Amino acid sequence: KAMEPTTLVAYEMNGEMIPPRHGFPVRVIVPGLFGEKNVKWVTRIELVDHDAKGFYEQQGWGPNFVVPTTARFDVPDDQQKIKMAMAAAGVALKGVAHAGNRGVSKVDVSADDGKTWNEAKIDHAQSPLAWVLWSYDWRPAQAGEYKLVVRANDGKGELQTERERGTAPEGATGYHKITTQIES
Repeated sequence: KAMEPTTLVAYEMNGEMIPPRHGFPVRVIVPGLFGEKNVKWVTRIELVDHDAKGFYEQQGWGPNFVVPTTARFDVPDDQQKIKMAMAAAGVALKGVAHAGNRGVSKVDVSADDGKTWNEAKIDHAQSPLAWVLWSYDWRPAQAGEYKLVVRANDGKGELQTERERGTAPEGATGYHKITTQIES
């Protein structure tokens, strides 16, 4: 990873010296890996011929520090109620997706708890290293409760992990799910 073109030893941020809270005098930035591999306050770099374990690895985190593919809803809110008269014109489903340094190639949404899927539009994808904004114009056919689910594929075509897992020790995974009520 140290020799990849996106790995940086940063000494400036926004054209100024990197501030202490962000890692002064320098910080190592390794896109696609969790923060514990983006070391702050670097005063020396030592090359070794073995896998040097960092603080979090010594605490039982890892060993895989690769950021998993994730997608989430930002609109609508979970448990939001929407009148059918408004929903008939279309409900904007919106959110973000990220896949570390692999980029996001596709985002899918489901209005039936994952039984069927529809491809969302990727509205803004500035770089494979950045979050993408996505949207989908959902038109529910009738009133009722809907279980909305979102998932993403990374730039290599790998589908986001469906299985829910907590943050420790290797990063949270799972499809983001919300419920919305379409009222008559």
